This record gives sequence, C-alpha cells and structure tokens, in this order.
Amino acid sequence: MKKYWKSMLTALVCFLIVVLLNFVLPRLLPGNPIAYLSGFAEEDMTPAQVQRYTEALHLNESLPRQFLHYLRSLADGTLGYSFKKEAVVSELIRGRIGCTLQITLPAFSSRCSSSSSSASAAAGSPTPASAPRAWPRGSRAFWRTGSGICFCRCSP
Repeated sequence: MKKYWKSMLTALVCFLIVVLLNFVLPRLLPGNPIAYLSGFAEEDMTPAQVQRYTEALHLNESLPRQFLHYLRSLADGTLGYSFKKEAVVSELIRGRIGCTLQITLPAFSSRCSSSSSSASAAAGSPTPASAPRAWPRGSRAFWRTGSGICFCRCSP
C-alpha cells in the first residue's frame, strides 16, 4: 500500500509540474505571449484584436491572477478557448475522441500479430486518413470501417 501512495504522489507532482510549465513557458518566450497563446502573429493583428486577445487571455492582469484563471479553466473542464478554431478546447477534443480511441486502443492489445498488422495497414491506408472525405464523419460506414480495421488489427 505504501508503494501505491508513493506512485500516486509522484504522479501528482509530475502533473503539477506539467501544469506549471504549460502556463509559464509561453510567458517566458521572447516577444509578446499573445502570438504564442492565440496562434496568430502579432504583426497580422489589428490593435483592436491585440486588445481583445489581451483581455481574453487575462494578460492585462498580474501573473498570479492569470494563473488562477488558467487553473479555473482546467478545473471546470473547458481547457481554455481555441482562437484558431473559435471553439472551447474540450468541445474540440470531444468531437475527435472517438476516432482517437479507435486508433489507439488496439495498440494496447497484446494479442496483435504481424499478419493482421500488415492486413490492417493495407486496409487502413485509404480509410482513416481519408474517411472525412469518403464518408460524413459519424456515419455508419465511417464507424464500421474504423471498427473493422481495429478488429483486423487485433485478431490473432
């Protein structure tokens, strides 16, 4: 039981370090952090846009207050706002998690064989990468093909 708590404590410390670095590093980079945090070059923005992003990112507040806003967006699950996609980050993740899991879960299967790997690679080449063009995202054909590829990948 002691080893379990030590592992949990280590994971928590690592998580907190990652959160802190994710907040601090864009602010330590040379130049205005607006370019790094918004995804747009500052030269391409009007002064009104710079002011809007400054207020939206709380860059006009003190560093501790900025960090509190950052922690609040992590705690409430929104994970911030993507200015490039003009959407809440958690919604962007939610829209893509199904496809991500279809690709990653078979990698954790210990029963995968090399023959099914080559068969699924051949079958999967045209499908996952071009599926958004081939079928509407979320259609039955889209999910059946992806699930079929996962099944082939994990079949002995």
